Amino acid sequence: MFFELLRKDQDNCPGPGIKVSRGLFLFLLVLFFLLGFTFAALFRGFARHLSVPGRSLVAGAMPPAVVASSTAQPAASGSTPLANATSTQPLHKKLYEPWLSALKQASKLGNHEEIIAVAASASQAVPGSSVPVIFRIQALIQLGRHNEALRDIQNALKKFQADPDILITAASFYQATRNPLAAEKMLVQAINVDRRNEGAWRGLVGTYFQAGLWRLAGDVASTALEIFPENPVMVLARADSARMLGEWSAAVADYRSYLGLVASPDADVCFHLALCLRLSGLDLAELAPYYQRALDVQASHVPALNDYAMLLASMGRPDEAVAILPRLLQSASESASALNTAGLVYLKARRFEDAEPMLIRAQALRPDSPQFSAHLASLYLNKDDLEKAEVWKNQALAQCRGDQALMEKVRNEIETSR
Repeated sequence: MFFELLRKDQDNCPGPGIKVSRGLFLFLLVLFFLLGFTFAALFRGFARHLSVPGRSLVAGAMPPAVVASSTAQPAASGSTPLANATSTQPLHKKLYEPWLSALKQASKLGNHEEIIAVAASASQAVPGSSVPVIFRIQALIQLGRHNEALRDIQNALKKFQADPDILITAASFYQATRNPLAAEKMLVQAINVDRRNEGAWRGLVGTYFQAGLWRLAGDVASTALEIFPENPVMVLARADSARMLGEWSAAVADYRSYLGLVASPDADVCFHLALCLRLSGLDLAELAPYYQRALDVQASHVPALNDYAMLLASMGRPDEAVAILPRLLQSASESASALNTAGLVYLKARRFEDAEPMLIRAQALRPDSPQFSAHLASLYLNKDDLEKAEVWKNQALAQCRGDQALMEKVRNEIETSR
């Protein structure tokens, strides 16, 4: 194409003295290519000089990133001294190691202002890395600076398009600001980009839990388990989903699977297993070891102490139930449920004088509860104080607000309490 245009120019030039000879034409062509190669080589050398992280364009000058770090807030004790760091170590997601270490250390210490300062310096040193951007956004979220975080997210989504970690970070912002629909959108995009990104699946399950969409959370966990078989996080998520849906047998199966996959059992999981077994109708005598396992993991676990005390009292073991109460009340002295449990345990142990203050305090904390009013009616009925028993019974029935099923339950509880 180039040669044809040059010939046309030669043919169209007016006058005999203007035409270019073949020898001159070849000379000009060679000169053109030589100049092109020279400029290309110079440009490549200049580009290499600019691309070396930490190198200043002025010989011997401090790199701009280190200057920014030296004017930031002092690093917390134990953080990496950035001014003395070199930038010759391997990359981690396009971020040189000194910066990554400093960001991780500040994050570990919960020093969010330091994270923001270091992230700014790291972004100057390695402008192509998304890592300092992610650390900065997370720090802004923790500090409640949501407007700044949103601005950074919008910029990052434009600069790092289809980056799963940026999408997951954006989702965490929307979770923190109670916008599950936007969080879901980000996480679905992240999964579409990288189906094996476990963080995106975990985030999506967490988003559905936050929104109270138990069925969706369980379905997503099941799908994730097809990709990550026997993943403890997903097994536990599916168990929690089944529990929230009242699917006790499915929850029990998954809680047991989870406990078989982890080295150290969690007290909450042990308790939820015991709870689901109780609600599934397991014989009371068989439940005790499951509650005890939760308490072996965490002796002060309030829900386990609460349920276990009631279980022992219901099994006709009131002395053992009473023995648990000091631990329960020490950990939850202002909890209406704990106080109510203590009152009922003392009531079953026929220790009416101990039961009365507990039940009165519980009812004061939950004055609209028909169950708590009914428990006071039961107490006074057992004390043969029929006048007070009738007062509390009538109050309990009034608090049912016409719910016939609840009213029948209240009557049965009072009448069978003797």
